[in-house]
Amino acid sequence: MSADTTTSEKDTHANTFNRPFTFPDSSIHEGVTYPAPLRTRTTPSPHPTFKTHSSAHTTQTAGRPTTSPRARLPSHLTTSPISPPPTSSSLSPPPLNIRPPPPARGLVSWEQRGIHHARTKSLRDSMRKSGESGQTSATERVKVAMQVPKGANISEWKEETRTPTPVTIVEEGPPEHGAGRGLQDEAANKEGPEGVKDDRPGVLRTAEVSDDKWRRGVGTSSIIPRASAIVSNAAAEFNHLQIRAAPNAPNDYTPVPLDCPADRPSIRSAGELSAEETSWLDTRRNKTVDAMRDLFQRIAIPAFDAPAYLTDHANNQSALPNIAIAASGGGWRALLNGAGAIAAFDSREESSTSPGHIGGLLQSSTYLAGLSGGGWLVGSLFNNNFTTVSALLNDPSNTVWRFENSVFQGPDRGSIQLVDSARYFDTISDQVRGKRDAGFARSLTDYWGRALSFQLINATDGGPGYTWSSIALADHFAQGDAPFPVLVADGRAPGESLISGNATVYEFNPYEFGSWDPTTFGFVPVEFLGSNFSNGLLASSEDCVRGFDNSGFIMGTSSSLFNQFLLNLNNTDIPNFARSFIANVLESIGQDNNDIADYSPNPFYGYNNLTSRNAQSSRLTLVDGGEDLQNIPLQPLIQPNRHVDVIFAVDSSADTSNSWPNGTALIATYERTLDPSGIANGTSFPYVPDTESFVNLGLNRRPTFFGCNSSNTSSVTPLVVYLPNSPYVFQSNISTFTPSYSIDTRNAIVQNGYDVVTMANGTVDPQWPVCVGCAILSRSLERTETDVPDACSQCFQRYCWDGTTNSTAAAPYEPALRDEAISGAVGKRKDVTIAAVVLAVSTVLLGSM
Repeated sequence: MSADTTTSEKDTHANTFNRPFTFPDSSIHEGVTYPAPLRTRTTPSPHPTFKTHSSAHTTQTAGRPTTSPRARLPSHLTTSPISPPPTSSSLSPPPLNIRPPPPARGLVSWEQRGIHHARTKSLRDSMRKSGESGQTSATERVKVAMQVPKGANISEWKEETRTPTPVTIVEEGPPEHGAGRGLQDEAANKEGPEGVKDDRPGVLRTAEVSDDKWRRGVGTSSIIPRASAIVSNAAAEFNHLQIRAAPNAPNDYTPVPLDCPADRPSIRSAGELSAEETSWLDTRRNKTVDAMRDLFQRIAIPAFDAPAYLTDHANNQSALPNIAIAASGGGWRALLNGAGAIAAFDSREESSTSPGHIGGLLQSSTYLAGLSGGGWLVGSLFNNNFTTVSALLNDPSNTVWRFENSVFQGPDRGSIQLVDSARYFDTISDQVRGKRDAGFARSLTDYWGRALSFQLINATDGGPGYTWSSIALADHFAQGDAPFPVLVADGRAPGESLISGNATVYEFNPYEFGSWDPTTFGFVPVEFLGSNFSNGLLASSEDCVRGFDNSGFIMGTSSSLFNQFLLNLNNTDIPNFARSFIANVLESIGQDNNDIADYSPNPFYGYNNLTSRNAQSSRLTLVDGGEDLQNIPLQPLIQPNRHVDVIFAVDSSADTSNSWPNGTALIATYERTLDPSGIANGTSFPYVPDTESFVNLGLNRRPTFFGCNSSNTSSVTPLVVYLPNSPYVFQSNISTFTPSYSIDTRNAIVQNGYDVVTMANGTVDPQWPVCVGCAILSRSLERTETDVPDACSQCFQRYCWDGTTNSTAAAPYEPALRDEAISGAVGKRKDVTIAAVVLAVSTVLLGSM
């Protein structure tokens, strides 16, 4: 069926949609001005000029590069194999940038670095109590500004013409450590069972509270829709939420040196998978077999018994399909569009297993990778017990995924917003100050990550004690009931420009942090980031640092592009005093820390001296994983050791002048595999057309398969199912830097993302679920030498890129909605002013000086 649908067809589709979302009448507002699609770029593109090879030329259009490489034939039309990218027979790093070993660092001790160990926080607290710290809390500063009487409680104080909104609060004592005691039920005021800790996937756990913290008694948020919303099968547990597993950081956000385990950590070579990942794969791959059987029972490929095929090969993991999902960057737009995709893939969501849907793909997947906004999605799911998207949208405590207030305002706690914001800023300042006082470098990413955590982690204080390594300890992950989460960042020195051919791509997974690239080619246990490694070892005199791998910090690292947003505020038309605030903060942090995340001490110091760019530096600095234009996190998924067969690539990028994707991320990854420096190190990627062809041929408007026939390359290449953001029911091309969203807008973007990956629940193409199944099976059928079913051949004819290119300059891309049926049910987006943003950022950052 053509991408352009006739009116009669649209009407038919609107009547036959079996939607997980249906906007309720109460959410339809007459006379409301709805968010318009972004027509012009309001922020200069942060990406550098795109590096191409001699076979391509580059032009610059609307702030983004347009690459027009030579026409590439599709795999099924090419008769002779094409030479693969440079490889190394043992996947060892090639001799890049050979240099002598760095001078001995002397294994500087923590005492020499001035680190105060675990005593820092208690000392700092005691100083504050005695008034010796000289710090004034943000709350106190606001009390002075509002002329609150000395000694009065700011939340109880009333102005003559304004009274704070009364807040219903529920007092909760601290959880009993080790008992897993249930929190007081928010809906029925019933206490959970003693001695029970619910780690079931899909049960959203509430936040811990201590004896000095209060939490509002609130009900479920109003989301789309009440009657037929995406609601997981576990959503019935909303009235019986259980306390989440205890955070494993020893001192909240402050890293602490502690005794090392008997088997001291060290850096391992990237020549193979870690022992932990290998062991986990045995468990997970077995779980995916049953999930795939269930999925194919519903998909029902004509004249092919896919469940029986899977059963026949169940004892041979190498024959079975190996599925990965990648969620691109793009800020909150990417988080929400990707959330719609994950909801569509998740069999726990209501209606996701109905005809026309593809629920079960998530349960069948081995890997789930995220970057920037997509990384927020992945991190939020896993830091909330691998819950469902619907559970996060319906969170009864209203502590997660509430984007009406931006990260520059902080959550609404029921008091005057200025007061709530002051407390929020004071909390962030205190948390980052603790890291600084412990002797660790800080950067804007520390503040950015802490602010994100208040939106993404279901904890009243932003979950300062939640670590990325704690994911590995959760039952749902350890037992193989969830895919393997990976976040991506780029290595970059402050001020350095990145292109796909020179950036070292790092990954964070539940076990390790490191890179497959020959420029590092090593991994460190993520739990011990912040420890003083040298030459790949941790000396016996060194402690093992824990708590550095804060989940918010890692999610912020993968999205540090937003540091540029903070920096650019100083160039806007704002009051001079606000500009001075920003200047003072940046001066206190240091200019080198402006747009990076600091992972010092460098765990790879002295490691792989012949090839590593970082071996001679005691500092390791990382940036947003999309700064090299690889805005879809594909690098971890195309590593030969992982043997991924098919990647479902959800692209929420803002490539065009109107903030829609145009394939730039795929091109960047493809060209990196051909880079003559050898940085690709044996990875391979399907051939893709240029960006103009993506737009002119409509490949950024509908799903497209790349690499349909792997025999066209000399090395293993996964099939890529490209799923670009496109307007079905909502113009979701909202600016990456839009910081706040109404509930209606949030839900509409999620709904649109659901429709993008299901092709409107199979109503645009009823055969789409079958074609998804064929993409899953494609590489497996090749390995087992099984004939391709006729239905799959038809799917490949329909969705595989056929090698056609059209590199003429594309007209401005302004796609219309596919379905107008519910697009009018979207509320008005609530934006914050630049002045409010600057004041908020200034307050939080100045508080840490």
